Amino acid sequence: MKVFSNLSISFRLRSPKASASKKNKTDQSIYCRIYIDNQRGDFSTNQKVSNKIWCKVTERLKGSGQNVTTINHYLDTISNEITDLYLRCRSEGVNLNLLKIKNEIFTKSNGVEGDQIVKEARGLNYVIKEYKNDLLEKKKNGLLTNGTCKGYNSSIKSLTNFLLAQYGKSNNLEITDINKEFIYKFEKYLIGVKKMNKNSTHKVLKNTRMMFNYAYNNGWIATNPDFTFNVRYINPPRPLLTMDEIKSLMSIDFSAIPRLAETLDCFLFQVFSGISYNEIKSLQSTHLKSIEGRNWVVMKRKKTGNEQKLVLLPEAFQIIEKYRTHDYCMAKNQLLPVRSNQKYNEYLKEIQAIAKIETKLTSHLGRHVFATTIALSNGMPLITLSKVLGHNSIKTTQIYAKVLDNKIASDFDDLNSILASKLRGSEERT
Repeated sequence: MKVFSNLSISFRLRSPKASASKKNKTDQSIYCRIYIDNQRGDFSTNQKVSNKIWCKVTERLKGSGQNVTTINHYLDTISNEITDLYLRCRSEGVNLNLLKIKNEIFTKSNGVEGDQIVKEARGLNYVIKEYKNDLLEKKKNGLLTNGTCKGYNSSIKSLTNFLLAQYGKSNNLEITDINKEFIYKFEKYLIGVKKMNKNSTHKVLKNTRMMFNYAYNNGWIATNPDFTFNVRYINPPRPLLTMDEIKSLMSIDFSAIPRLAETLDCFLFQVFSGISYNEIKSLQSTHLKSIEGRNWVVMKRKKTGNEQKLVLLPEAFQIIEKYRTHDYCMAKNQLLPVRSNQKYNEYLKEIQAIAKIETKLTSHLGRHVFATTIALSNGMPLITLSKVLGHNSIKTTQIYAKVLDNKIASDFDDLNSILASKLRGSEERT
């Protein structure tokens, strides 16, 4: 329970170290958890009760009886004494901390569990270490893609480099040191020293803020630092391929160079399906569904966990059919011969040079071209496209919502025809 803005007091049970089957039958210790100025301490009250008579809402014992009344009164007394000590220190202009609470309220035999843990948990280095371990664990369990995990770790590296440059080797700051001035210096370091652009800076700061959210959610800090920053993300201009350029790529014969032929087919599959690199690499026959005479792809995106659901256009389905018995696909249990992202982009660069296309061909461009040149420019509603791409929010899909010049021209031709008809009609009536 929060008593003051920088002080909260709660009581909770702690199970003894025993097997799960015995925990509910064994009395559990009552601990007093105190947060003060982002420090956390767990103090033993030397009281034990059964879990069956403990109320998690009121943080007191349920029922009546002499023992229940006595323990509840004792917990009230502890809470009141801590509050009185806080007010007394405040009136005297003295800082109150966990050690003073321990000495004033709790006996030395009670102590505070793990003084060293409390001190370390407040250290920024401790939070960084635990967060990196959590990212690694999530990556192992398939909860984070390799690319996403790499991005988070890159942001952490930028933070540790900043700490080293700003504070030297002795840089184990406390969470309470993370304030607006700290964030401003970090932002200035990224832009001024590391020469990052605004979008890269925004991404690093956003990822770093997620680390503090992680610390807060784990109860290591009582309140989240005021992690606000000035730089804002600006949607960059995204490259496109026109329909003529797509037709040009489709007409190139790479039969003499199998690696380029396979890479171009994978890229064109992205152009006509909107499926990202990670998903086409993991695309298997189990993701193909035949529903009412249509060929569907139904799968979950690794990045978001959202369902991606789409009907395969004939151009995309023909590419899948082409590689049904391909040796590499059969060995890797893939529908398409997708190699590493590095090789994929390397071969696309060769294809771009041969095709004499100015737009840089990348593993992500195909998905973007599908969204813009293929889907939106030909009338697919934004809400449908959002489902097809497997986005969390339609706001993400709106990034792709460019309108090509030929679509603008076509729409104005239609508008002109309608207006001309209406104007001629009005003239005839007059």
